[in-house]
Amino acid sequence: MLSNSLLVRANNLTCSTQECISTAQLILNDIDLNVDPCSDFYQYTCGSWIKKATIAEDRSSTGTLETANDINTDVMRNVLEGPYEDAYKNLFTTDKGFHMEDLANIDKENFQTMQDYYNVCLNTSHIDAMGPTPIYLDVAQLENILFPVTDDQTLVSLDHKPLISQTLSMLEGHGVSTLTTLFVDADDKHPDMNAILFDQVSLGLPSKEYYEDVTVLEKYRVGLNDILFKVLGEYSTPDDAPIRASESEKAGFQPWDKQKIETAVTRYIDFEAKLASIALKKQVSL
Repeated sequence: MLSNSLLVRANNLTCSTQECISTAQLILNDIDLNVDPCSDFYQYTCGSWIKKATIAEDRSSTGTLETANDINTDVMRNVLEGPYEDAYKNLFTTDKGFHMEDLANIDKENFQTMQDYYNVCLNTSHIDAMGPTPIYLDVAQLENILFPVTDDQTLVSLDHKPLISQTLSMLEGHGVSTLTTLFVDADDKHPDMNAILFDQVSLGLPSKEYYEDVTVLEKYRVGLNDILFKVLGEYSTPDDAPIRASESEKAGFQPWDKQKIETAVTRYIDFEAKLASIALKKQVSL
């Protein structure tokens, strides 16, 4: 009864659109009105949601952010799988300069570009047939041009700074996190402004403490060796052997033997462990 009275009061004083009514009802459905908010505000605001919420088998958590993400994904899928006319028809904005008639052709071209990329990603049969070969060109560029290494035992020195810089730049350009994390977000002290933010390295394992566990590190090493062998190593199946051979030749990439992979993994884990030793704990860095 109290829930209904709150909803009626909201409708009368604040909001009468269907979207607002639906949102208010969703909020009220999550509230546990049997709890005194002054005693346990969290249980009051989330109690009913906790009782009803379930975690899907293919997920490790659930929450309103996951729900919002699912809804946004469905909306984007419907847009990208439909014609431009439907997307334009459903546009809603109060910005008069958002879409002008003289920009219609540009809008259509941009929409077509998005659809083309989307359809490429959906071509899973082609993606599966190519296997790991699309990465061959990038690895060849790293090995042969950006940071050529003739001896796997050679230690990096200050003389290698230009090589390291151009390698990190290339990786960041591909969206691969390197020694630091650099991004743009709202300024904490001035939320109406953006700021360039700088964060510590993102580790391969969940937190720095894992690098002190010998058992975890051994499993990590075995896993990386297996992945690299199947992606960059002298590995193939009867089905993908031809495509691996042809693509590696085109890219100028020489598949890695097991010794090279083991050496690379060992040096990588050692280096990452050193980074972990100087990294802040998650609760501190936040």
